[in-house]
Amino acid sequence: MNAQTAPQLAEWHRRHGEVFSSAARDPAGLQNLLRLHDGIIGGSTAVLFFYPQASFTPPNIDIFVPSEGEKSIVDFFKQEEYGVDEATLLPIAHAALPDEKSLVVTYGAGIQKVTRLRRGSDVVNVFTSIGRATEPLSYMWTTLLMCFLTPDGACCAYPTLTSIGRGLYHSGRILSHTFPSGDALAVNKYCERRGFELAAHPTNWFTLPPGPEPCDRGCECPLTLRRFGDAGCFNLRFTAAALNPHGSQWVFGGITEDFHAAVDSM
Repeated sequence: MNAQTAPQLAEWHRRHGEVFSSAARDPAGLQNLLRLHDGIIGGSTAVLFFYPQASFTPPNIDIFVPSEGEKSIVDFFKQEEYGVDEATLLPIAHAALPDEKSLVVTYGAGIQKVTRLRRGSDVVNVFTSIGRATEPLSYMWTTLLMCFLTPDGACCAYPTLTSIGRGLYHSGRILSHTFPSGDALAVNKYCERRGFELAAHPTNWFTLPPGPEPCDRGCECPLTLRRFGDAGCFNLRFTAAALNPHGSQWVFGGITEDFHAAVDSM
């Protein structure tokens, strides 16, 4: 899915530029800072970049950056006439090993601080990551949010699903008391209004006939070990130096091995 014709790549590049132009009055300055600190743009802005058919407008810009880049990014937006609306330290929640990440259900895992900046109706959230900028994305409650833009490219971890408006969800994270809305039905309706469908496993979308097929434990399976930038990702590169923040690994989870065995036996 990474092979792109020149016109396709040019269109991606144009839309990539639009994102940075909407994020800052000085888009080149923001790109330079994110290059320097291996920062990324994530959240709903990145989702809409990969699925422009969605029926919503991102309410803010979400920037993820390692701790050493936090001050520079916040100062940049202050120079763009943003004021700090709120700065919140979060309880540290993360896993030591990638295959243990599926057990972490705390909302905001992988993030140590959130700084909200506001300029009129414009809002920028700066998420200070634990480790790499991509680390918080590996704990997201849905695969739809596991995508991002770098200054010189972009990456989508589950492109086959995201490109048709579908995402896996992690039931433990949705039902956690730390989740903003602990009502799974409300979450599903919220996503439907935005033009998305959710499921616990890709086989949930199979219809009869011919019926469900056994899971091949490929890149879309929630029990597969993944890494940003691996062969299952859709990676866009506009320069040779693009996509430096790779490396964060995860197992998405949200289902048990028993559930998975039941899927295979259907």
